[in-house]
Amino acid sequence: MCGPFKEKCFLWFSFGHKLHVYDESGNEVAFIQQKVMSFLPKFFIYINGQEVTQIVKEFTFLKPSYRVDGMGWSLSGNFFQHDYILSSAEKTVMRVSKEWFTWGDSYSLDIADVEDALLCLCVVLAVDCVLEAERNRLTS
Repeated sequence: MCGPFKEKCFLWFSFGHKLHVYDESGNEVAFIQQKVMSFLPKFFIYINGQEVTQIVKEFTFLKPSYRVDGMGWSLSGNFFQHDYILSSAEKTVMRVSKEWFTWGDSYSLDIADVEDALLCLCVVLAVDCVLEAERNRLTS
């Protein structure tokens, strides 16, 4: 399941973000859906049709914080610079950093366990949706 993934975002005639992740053969392997009408951003992650977890932005005053419900994972770092860590109580699950001097937005995902690759990708996509919405709100 680890390897190149494609992400397509469908936003036409819908409320909230809906992201579909496909494998190289064109099969949907994950679906990310934003919960609408929520005080803070919340995303549901489905892998192979089953809800696996929820990503919830926590209420904080100083810097953003996210938790991944059901996994015992939390995100910390500088989200606006795309430099953050996904960790559990005992280890770093993933390190995310933005690749500079590239065409478009490119990110480096350093994932500790290959079994977590798809779920980690989904977490990054959900956080990116929140950041994009915040950037759009600030520039509007």
